[in-house]
Amino acid sequence: MNKRLVITLGDPFGIGPEIVVKAFAQMKDAFPPSVICGNKEDLEKACNALHVSPFWSEDVSSPDPIVLDNCYSFIDSSSKVQERGRAVLSMLDRAMEWIDSGDGLALVTCPIDKSVVRSVDPEFVGHTEYLALKNHKERSIMMMSNAHFNVVLLTGHVALKDVSSKITVESMVSIVHQTQQSLQQHFGIHNPRIAVLGLNPHAGEIQKHSEEKEIFAPAIQTLRDQGVLIEGSFSADSFFSHHRGNFDLVISPYHDQGLIAVKYEGLDTVINTTLGLDFVRCSPGHGVAYDIQGKGIANASSLIRALKVAQTGTLSSL
Repeated sequence: MNKRLVITLGDPFGIGPEIVVKAFAQMKDAFPPSVICGNKEDLEKACNALHVSPFWSEDVSSPDPIVLDNCYSFIDSSSKVQERGRAVLSMLDRAMEWIDSGDGLALVTCPIDKSVVRSVDPEFVGHTEYLALKNHKERSIMMMSNAHFNVVLLTGHVALKDVSSKITVESMVSIVHQTQQSLQQHFGIHNPRIAVLGLNPHAGEIQKHSEEKEIFAPAIQTLRDQGVLIEGSFSADSFFSHHRGNFDLVISPYHDQGLIAVKYEGLDTVINTTLGLDFVRCSPGHGVAYDIQGKGIANASSLIRALKVAQTGTLSSL
C-alpha cells in the first residue's frame, strides 16, 4: 500500500469534519491519498449538511483516495466533555500508529479544544507537546506560517513577564539547530536564511543591559561561527513590513509578537507545522470555531494549505 496522509478530525463538535468535507469537495482529484482518524457518522453529518456525497472507503486496500479509520464511538451531545476528550486522544493515538507503522506519509490535525482534552488528561498541553511525547522527543517546536513568513517562537504559552527568564544562549542555539535540521530534513531548505527579532522596543538599543546584547548577540555569533545564515536582532515593529521574501525563517521571542504578525492578514493563509519530529505534522492555523460549527460557513482554505504542505514537503505550497 502506498503511503497516505493521516488526518485527524479534531473535536467532534468543532469545524473539523466540515472543513475536511469542504477540502475534498474543493480539491477533488487533487485531494491527497489519506486515512482519516475519526468517526464515519461525524463525516456523514457534514456531508449531508453540505450536500456532498460520501467519498471514503473503510477498506485499507481500496484504491479510493480516502480511507476512513473509525476510532471512537459517535458522540451525540457536546455536553459529554470527557467522551470528546477521549475521542481526541484516540484519534491522535491511532494516527501515531499509522505513522509508526510506516504507512503514514505525514500528519494533518484538525483543531481541538485543549480544555476538553484536559478533562481526561490534566497534563495535556497541546498537539505539539503530545506528539513529541508519542514520538519520543524531548521537545518539538511550533512553526506558524502565512503566505510571507515562517515564524518559530523561542517561548510558547508563557506569561509575558516570564519570557525573559526562559531564554538563554544555550536554549536559543538549540532551538535554531533543531529548527534548521527539520527544515533541511523535511522541506529541503538546506541552508535557511534566519532572522531573529528583538525582545525589547527597538531591539534593546535604548537599554544598557538588554537581552539583545547579553543573550541574543552571543547566541547569534555562536550560530554564525557554526555556519548558520542568521541575522539580528531586528526591531519587531518594522520587520514584517520591510522583509517579505528576505528570510526562510523568523525567530520570535514570544507568542503574541510573532503570531499577531502571522495572523494579521487573516487565518485563511495560516498553518501550524510541528518541527523536531520524525515526520511532518501540519494543521490549520485556527481553532475549533464553536460559534460557527454546524452552520456550513467554515472556510477550508487553511486546511487545504496544510494538506498541500504535508503532502509535498514544500513550504512554498503556501
